[in-house]
Amino acid sequence: MQKCIFAILSLSFILLVGCQQPKKKLTTTRYDPASSQFAFLKKPLENVKIIALGESSHGFGSLHTLKSNLVQYLHQELGYDVLVFEAGYGDVGASWNKVDESTPNQLINSTVSGNLRSEQLRALFEYLKEKKNSENPLELRG
Repeated sequence: MQKCIFAILSLSFILLVGCQQPKKKLTTTRYDPASSQFAFLKKPLENVKIIALGESSHGFGSLHTLKSNLVQYLHQELGYDVLVFEAGYGDVGASWNKVDESTPNQLINSTVSGNLRSEQLRALFEYLKEKKNSENPLELRG
């Protein structure tokens, strides 16, 4: 019985500590081309046409930051030019057609399902807007 009580108290303490607010506020970041963060991918992805990043979380911000930076690297350094989200083809197409009049948050809300929306995606959608009418556009599709 004492072991059971100790286990319950230990688990309660771990949960209590683990559920506390983070001390550091997460912010959006932009991929830095001067960084060698993803350089190790250049050779293995040399002849790859499609990359699937997958969904390993629902709204886990740090992972969205990493994926956003990775998408920017793939576009800038390896020439990938289409980003496809698991979303409605028509919905994303309609939103993409209005990208010039939309804010990044409006674009996120109209293309990404609610459980995947996070503050850390804003930098990626700012990047998408910025590149839309450039010489090297990155297109969004669903």
